[in-house]
Amino acid sequence: MHLVRCKILKPIFWLFITFGCVGVLSARGAVNPDSIMTAKQVRVDLNHDGLPDLMEDTVTVSGRATVASGLLNEQFLQIFIQSGDAGLSLFRRSILEPVQPGDSIVARGIVGMYYGLTELKLESYRVIPSERKLPEPVKVNEALEDKEKYEGMLVTGQGTIINTGSNNNGKYL
Repeated sequence: MHLVRCKILKPIFWLFITFGCVGVLSARGAVNPDSIMTAKQVRVDLNHDGLPDLMEDTVTVSGRATVASGLLNEQFLQIFIQSGDAGLSLFRRSILEPVQPGDSIVARGIVGMYYGLTELKLESYRVIPSERKLPEPVKVNEALEDKEKYEGMLVTGQGTIINTGSNNNGKYL
């Protein structure tokens, strides 16, 4: 991927403000900045069937990583991004480029579901060089009141850890 300067800045590109207006080029050619979606746009379910309306569509999304690569799964890329007031799971069978919390991410993939979680199965992703900024976390009690609304978002809270372990998907508390 190569970086190219662009002249138009839309409100949904809030993460680009930190380093100037940047578009992304792939091997197939330029990605139209107007085609980059937010997590909320990808997760829209207007017909209320429990599935995103863009199910099986290929989309490009941007947001800030809320978890590092290798933390949820040591072999595969399993991270979450957040843009504005929505989060989204990103998955790929390999980690091409390490991701840290707060990294600015642009990713392209197919919208799907994984055990009820809206997930983008990635064809490609890129960490955009910029200052790392974590989204403001939501209080866990608020998130538990409307789990669908806060799916994939960074939360904060207090509790007692009663068990730890690991399985094929990584480590858990």
